[in-house]
Amino acid sequence: MADSGGTTATGVGGDGKRNYVPFLSALILIAYLLVMSFSVSGDWFRIDDARELSFVRKASSFWPLLGRDGFGLFRPVKNLLWLAFFHLSGWSIRWCHVFAITVGIASFFPVLALLRRILTDETRALAATSLWILSPTIVSSTAWLSGLNIQVMAAFSALSISCHDSAWDGGSFRWSRIALSSAFLFLALVSYESAIAVFPILLLFDALLRPGRMKSALSWTSHACHGSIVILYLAIRHLTTARNSMANGWAEATRLQLAASSPYFTVQHFASWFWPFGRFTVLGSYRWGDAAIWTLVACLLFGLAILVLAFVWRRQFPVLSFCILFALLAFAPTSNCLGFGNGPYGDYYLTLPSIGIAAGMVEAATLLLKTTGFWKTPAVAAVALFALSRLAAVPEAAHWASLWANSDSACMVSIQNFPRFFSNKYAIIRPLFRSGQYEEALQLGREIEEQVGPDSPAMGNVYLVRAIHALNVQKDADSAMRFLDLCGALHVSDIPNELLDYFRGCVYEDILDRTDDAIPFYERSLAEGDWTVELVPCADRLARIKAIRGELGAAIALWERASHLDPSNTVILWNLSQAYRESGNTIRFSEIQNRLREEANK
Repeated sequence: MADSGGTTATGVGGDGKRNYVPFLSALILIAYLLVMSFSVSGDWFRIDDARELSFVRKASSFWPLLGRDGFGLFRPVKNLLWLAFFHLSGWSIRWCHVFAITVGIASFFPVLALLRRILTDETRALAATSLWILSPTIVSSTAWLSGLNIQVMAAFSALSISCHDSAWDGGSFRWSRIALSSAFLFLALVSYESAIAVFPILLLFDALLRPGRMKSALSWTSHACHGSIVILYLAIRHLTTARNSMANGWAEATRLQLAASSPYFTVQHFASWFWPFGRFTVLGSYRWGDAAIWTLVACLLFGLAILVLAFVWRRQFPVLSFCILFALLAFAPTSNCLGFGNGPYGDYYLTLPSIGIAAGMVEAATLLLKTTGFWKTPAVAAVALFALSRLAAVPEAAHWASLWANSDSACMVSIQNFPRFFSNKYAIIRPLFRSGQYEEALQLGREIEEQVGPDSPAMGNVYLVRAIHALNVQKDADSAMRFLDLCGALHVSDIPNELLDYFRGCVYEDILDRTDDAIPFYERSLAEGDWTVELVPCADRLARIKAIRGELGAAIALWERASHLDPSNTVILWNLSQAYRESGNTIRFSEIQNRLREEANK
């Protein structure tokens, strides 16, 4: 390992060994393709994907996509990825997954380049990269299209660190590499905010792996450049008035309680990398009291012990210490160590930290295999057991990929794996209801209420499902209105007022037979905020009323906008075609009819 400005040699054993690297890389990527192929046949994942689709489809120009995403978070690269989905695939879900897998393959190479610089050996770097890309962690951030930006963030982060280190290659300092490193850092930050951890990781990289640089003014100047990029990102993010988290009050824990639970969150996540079996979940949730105090204390002591070991080993085992600290620093932004309410549980949060975990495990295995004497046999056995567990994790990763292909199955398995995670129940209650499984949905609602209480923001979907049940099944207008009002009083951003107004209109139209009273609710629903796919039925109802009353132009405008948001909705297309036929626009009538035939042939 170099201790100054120069880099280390890569590979051992001469050019012959390095000739195997492309072949082994191809084998790893083929295995990755086989794993990810289980995700290709799925549909849009109901959680997140529908909102991202709507957000990009309704963008009036390119520029809004450079700001906040559909959830009010500053992740412009996420918007651009969805725009790429649109242009490259025409919203074909299969081609979107193919595009996502291609991005996953592309991320392999910058991570491999970074691990070469950390582990100073091509074969070990390749082993660590295979552990990284074939883990369920990467499946979660690639198969879930709405999480693909996390994978992109990890790739840009790896490029940033590699470019920073390569600025000293050849013995002469190159500012062009620092500029590239800074640019990649900015791209990582606008992909996913966890990349803010890259700045301290860069400092740690030099301090532990290239200690000679810490005496160089050039090194500190380069770090100042990276620091300025972080400040620039935070300033832009502040100007966009982006949200800080997606907690939505589900956890209902104070910031201090979340911070106290941070070591527990960290241990839970890292454990899912080492032993992913039976730990799949879509959305984690946490309430103060879910983990016993002694569990929180034990996790805190365990985390402190790991930190102490990393500090003690920093001179004897600098690479291992760096890998440990890399993983902890990379996870810190989503660990709730500052109590911001991020997460708290989701395997996709490990995409960047798992680079450090994979490198650390390969480095630890290398050190164990060098053991001599009495400890040689148990050391080799430990390495063999770890290797077997990682081989077993590959089919488990394929299983996860198949789960991400079906949102209902994914949520149901999540509930089975983590019955206390009420947010998984929260996520599936409406899909269950839509599929006609009323009693199952209502039972989940009762379980959520028992866990969180009637006034919790997590009751939003429960009250909405009860309102729809009263509307469509019981035909009870008073009950439907009462539950809609209860839902609105919770101020849950995931259930906007415009959706509640839509259902209020349905109560007046479907139960009370007072269409005139329903119209203001439909109009307010469509005027209150940006349309989403969930408001397409509202637009259809209002359009039908207007068409019946002779307002054909207004009806066509509503159906056109609804069709733009939900282009495969054959009900909307049929109504739109008939409206154009009545208006005498035979050209548009024929165009819509052709679209209907295309949808029928799919």
